[in-house]
Amino acid sequence: MADKDISMEKNGNGGAAMAESSTNFQPIGDIPVTQGIVVVAPQFIDVVAPSDMPGGYQFNVDHPDGHHMVVTVPEGGVKQGVVFKAAILNDGTTGFKGHSIPVGRWRDGTFDCCNFGCCHPVFCLTLWFTPVALGQILTRMKLNWIGTPLSPETKKAAWTAFRVMAALFVGYQVLDTFLYYLVQDYVQVQYNANTGEYTYANDIPMWANIVDAMRHCLTLAYGLVILFATIRARSHIRAKYDIPEQCCTGCEDFCCGFWCGVCSICQMARHTADYRSYNAACCSETGLDPRGLPRLCKVGA
Repeated sequence: MADKDISMEKNGNGGAAMAESSTNFQPIGDIPVTQGIVVVAPQFIDVVAPSDMPGGYQFNVDHPDGHHMVVTVPEGGVKQGVVFKAAILNDGTTGFKGHSIPVGRWRDGTFDCCNFGCCHPVFCLTLWFTPVALGQILTRMKLNWIGTPLSPETKKAAWTAFRVMAALFVGYQVLDTFLYYLVQDYVQVQYNANTGEYTYANDIPMWANIVDAMRHCLTLAYGLVILFATIRARSHIRAKYDIPEQCCTGCEDFCCGFWCGVCSICQMARHTADYRSYNAACCSETGLDPRGLPRLCKVGA
């Protein structure tokens, strides 16, 4: 699930405008459960529960400027989708930095794909299942599958960018394999034992040529969709975090997406998540492991 932006506008009763909660739960430092956190005159915000949570859970919601606010679930717990009033334990300005996404520069270089090792989920997923990794980034950044920011009406759509990209990847692989199976006897290079040469089959039927052309068109369309979404995602991230172009001024996003697509997608994933603090996951919608979060941390227990 993607992190959710919030808009803090205090209302008359000391609360704030509704905030959409993040599914990236996080304990605050190493504070023992028995120590708790002292909250003086707590402020409250309205939060949409991302899942069923018992009373006392602490989790974070995203502030538009990039930091995370830590809130707690009231006594009695909440059910998924319920709007509840959550007490702010940490406003994100001290001590708790969430993913600490850099502004004005990339977190690391385009070709630093193995910063966390060659077996890190981000690198492996981007290398072998590129559209799926791209879908995680798009979902994380609250974009649809072609890189357009989601509207309030579409944020709750069942088909997130991750699911669309995963379906696109699987659909392409299945259809391409099927088409190749139909024409493999005609398009494969064959060895002629008499002449010692490799040649294509003679007298290829018209239907085989048509199917083979369809297969190539399918591959072209698939590649263009991935390229377009990569360019849109990279452009959005640069604009959001005020990252200037460093080369190929005016077309850097295109050049990175076209020539270095895998490395560029991997860089976007590393920039928008702090993998030193958060575990990565191949099959989650945002690329972050939800099993490591939430952590139960009772206040004043």
